[in-house]
Amino acid sequence: MSDRALPLIFLNLGGEMMYVLDQRLYAQKIQTDKGKKIMQDIVTNMFSEKFLDEIFRPQELCSRKALRTIFERLAHTSIMRLNESSMDKLFDLMTMAVKYQTLLVSKPKEILLVTLNHLDSIIPFVSDSENCVDLIEKCYKKLLKAYSSMDEFELQIIRHTILNFFQDLKIKVSVFLKDKVQNWNGSFVLFQEGPVPNGNFVPGTITYYENNGKKKSIHKESKFNPGPRYMSAEREGSYERKGDRVIKLGLNVYSSNKPVDTIIAPESNIKRTQVISDYESNVPDPKSKAQLDLLCRLIGKSNTTSTKSADFKLNLFNNEEEEFIYETQMKANIDLDHSSSNVVSFDGSKRSRDDRLNKVMSQFSRKGNNFNDEDDYKNSRRNKNSNKYDEDDDDDDIVSMMDRMNRK
Repeated sequence: MSDRALPLIFLNLGGEMMYVLDQRLYAQKIQTDKGKKIMQDIVTNMFSEKFLDEIFRPQELCSRKALRTIFERLAHTSIMRLNESSMDKLFDLMTMAVKYQTLLVSKPKEILLVTLNHLDSIIPFVSDSENCVDLIEKCYKKLLKAYSSMDEFELQIIRHTILNFFQDLKIKVSVFLKDKVQNWNGSFVLFQEGPVPNGNFVPGTITYYENNGKKKSIHKESKFNPGPRYMSAEREGSYERKGDRVIKLGLNVYSSNKPVDTIIAPESNIKRTQVISDYESNVPDPKSKAQLDLLCRLIGKSNTTSTKSADFKLNLFNNEEEEFIYETQMKANIDLDHSSSNVVSFDGSKRSRDDRLNKVMSQFSRKGNNFNDEDDYKNSRRNKNSNKYDEDDDDDDIVSMMDRMNRK
């Protein structure tokens, strides 16, 4: 697991959140000025220097639940309000999009190009605010400084960490289904043909070399059919501030004629694996909780003093019936997780509740001749006085036996 994966996950998820919010603001016909102000408030807090300094600090990756809490705080730094169902749907769209992009990169370094695509696409949303543009420009520099010098192996570890973070998420999204890049079981379609990673050879040629003393020369080449059709990469994407990224992953896939819909798979077609992190458990890891608390404190509030009358609700569902169906399916999946779980948990630190358990656990803490249990101590003394010796006794019993032999 890499301790440098959080910034890439955060920035890519943040970009996807901006795409979805922009589409929903357009779909609900929110006033242009109000919509721009919402986007500017979110970007101001998302890219604040203190907050990004903490995000870019090397650290273990937090849980999905903790990350959802962070983005919920960010979304509510403006006058916009999302109910729990809309926030769940928003986070589903964000996570599935980033999972798809991470799966489809042809080599680890392209993850940086995906992140740069997200940053490039956020700027037009806040181009009227010099402060927002300046914060994003600083983020460009911070991102390239942190990752541009990494080799392929380090970036591959980061990619594996990101994929592990999204493991077992199989939420069907209408945009992916319509583009035929997602199957009806929630898995993504990985094409076997197409351009190979930049700098790699196209499969289909076997090259034979011969050693002529100081250098090797090509002896002959033979062709074979590799099956799928491969081709050379057009060119490598640019990592410069305003360069051509070449790849399309990370760009805005939503538009007015592509509604933002998520379709949760029926419980009969999906088997969810419930993975409970330290933060999601009843006894969270203090370090994880402190990390989340710090990040939430660093998220500021809207610069505009808003009242309850000025706030408005943004709905990610087209109607109440669609929202009801989504909530029903989510509840069914949660009930399925609980009913199929055979794990029994207990807290061994609460020893005062069971005397028998306390007695058993105290026997494991015996060190040398120091006995925590009185009966254990008496039995040990009785064995020493019985002039009997068991070959399986510990080192102290062997010393006692030698003392008895010397006395004889």
